[in-house]
Amino acid sequence: MISWLLATTLTGGLITVLILLFKRKLIKRLGTAGYYLTSVIMLTLFIIPWHQVFPSDFSSQILNNSLEMIHNQEVVRVNEKVPSADPPPSEHILSPQLEATSIEHASPLLSKLIDLPALWAGGCLIMLSRYFVSYYRFKRKVLAHKPAFIDHIGRLNIVTSKYVLSPLIIGFFKPVIVIPEQQISESNCHLAILHEWNHYRQGDAWIKLLAVVINSIHWFNPVTYLMLANLSEACEYACDEKVTRKMSIDDKRAYSEMILAFASRSTPALSSNLAKSKKQLLRRFELIMSPVSKGQGYLGVLLVTAMTAASLLITTMVFAESPKTKTQYVGEMFTYYNVYSTLDQNIKSTFGLGNIGVIDGPFCIDANGLKVDYYNRTEPYYMINRSWKLKDNALEQKVLSIDGKNVTVAFTKETAAYQDDSVIEKMVRNQIEYELTYKNTKWNHDHLAFINEVISQGMMVVQNVTEPKDFKFIMSTEKNGDQWGMKPLTRYDAKTKVKSIFNQKVKLAANINGKQGKQIGDSFVIKNGETLAIDFKKTTDSMPQIYFSVINVRTGKPVMDDNYLGSGNRFIFIPGKQSVNSTFKVIMSGEGGSDTGEVEIFTYK
Repeated sequence: MISWLLATTLTGGLITVLILLFKRKLIKRLGTAGYYLTSVIMLTLFIIPWHQVFPSDFSSQILNNSLEMIHNQEVVRVNEKVPSADPPPSEHILSPQLEATSIEHASPLLSKLIDLPALWAGGCLIMLSRYFVSYYRFKRKVLAHKPAFIDHIGRLNIVTSKYVLSPLIIGFFKPVIVIPEQQISESNCHLAILHEWNHYRQGDAWIKLLAVVINSIHWFNPVTYLMLANLSEACEYACDEKVTRKMSIDDKRAYSEMILAFASRSTPALSSNLAKSKKQLLRRFELIMSPVSKGQGYLGVLLVTAMTAASLLITTMVFAESPKTKTQYVGEMFTYYNVYSTLDQNIKSTFGLGNIGVIDGPFCIDANGLKVDYYNRTEPYYMINRSWKLKDNALEQKVLSIDGKNVTVAFTKETAAYQDDSVIEKMVRNQIEYELTYKNTKWNHDHLAFINEVISQGMMVVQNVTEPKDFKFIMSTEKNGDQWGMKPLTRYDAKTKVKSIFNQKVKLAANINGKQGKQIGDSFVIKNGETLAIDFKKTTDSMPQIYFSVINVRTGKPVMDDNYLGSGNRFIFIPGKQSVNSTFKVIMSGEGGSDTGEVEIFTYK
């Protein structure tokens, strides 16, 4: 929860600062309506952890491409006039050198002294109460005294009240336009009602409600208050543009005078009203009288894209886990060597020429080309099948220079499209660099001589590359018809849940017998057509795997032999005809030592 909160507050805060810095450029390129739409869309960065959806290299590529296109296409128009109330944005884009840290290991003393979730929840409730109590007190005060009905526009009633100082729209499900009881000229009244009507058509009340909720969730971030003020300002710009789009200069002047007449009035945050600060009024008048053109709008879109990518990239860098020292068991791949065989026998086996061949099963790599394993618990980027073969010109090939060695990498017809893939190249480089320095201190074989011969005689063949969206379950079928399987957990795994059984962190005792662990969640029934899923979301270095068993409560027997999985995997169980509609329970224990893991158990169709 805290990790999500800090990640989204950083991303949203960064994009807000960039939007404010480049406000003049964005309004110039997108127009006021486009600027408002951009401000609304950027609210999602305060809610959704997009940095987890898009990998860092994707964000980096988008950022670089967008900046290059902006640089190539930007045309400076010296004579263009744009509202000058804001200072010009900096001409330099800072590239902070960020040290990757894990939020879970940050400020451990602070976490012990302060209950951070409780502190955040308390602040959130106070902020929400402040906004909503103020708003509903004002609404009740205005509407409880039966304001006089004078007209209606569309579905909105128009009433007068002595408790408002400027025209506003109030209410969400049954909104009304409220104007002051004091004498107002007919033209000003008409323009004010038209202004509020456009607020209603834009759904501004609901957008402001969302912004207020976001501000309350991120109450500790001062930038969210700037976000709220900027959104309100952009909302008025967009409304003014719609109202005055077809007006003559004289009508626009009259509209501006109407706004000025209601200046210096105040209302609660959730209401829409005409009165704002002097600085904003001046800016609004400039835009009303001299609206900016939307020329080269695509440059504005590119600028927004670049700013978003930069925010996501920085957030990804900040919240990336500190890289572990690479070893045989932490992210690295190496070529198998049988210590009971000779060097020559191992070389032949590696190329599939000996009596015993070496067959590598599929494995996952991350965006840095490192193997995803129990200790390198990162998101899989590809699933790879690769092996060493004697050099053969029949395959597509490329030669990589790695630490003074020319390494031949070959690709099959199925993998030819990945010949220039940067992640595949990182994988090859990581493996070769590691193997050239690898030493087996226990058996003391000469691995350097071995890998040098393998590189000299052979080529690494990338036989298959599977992207996460295409990962499939590896399934097994029991004698009674029960089926079970597993696959790496990815962001593409849909979860149309039937029943949620468990979804939180759990402390597990060390025990290699999964049937002797603790029951996780309540017992449950799996009906016909339903599948049980267990997502292993998080393990630790001290508990890299979780032993588990799915037990049929009626028979007391497990549906399969004990199994174990590490972080980032999904297990599924589909009962056969004999087991359907039976009651089951899940038992788990930890490997290595007692520690806390995170799992989710549910059924789906």
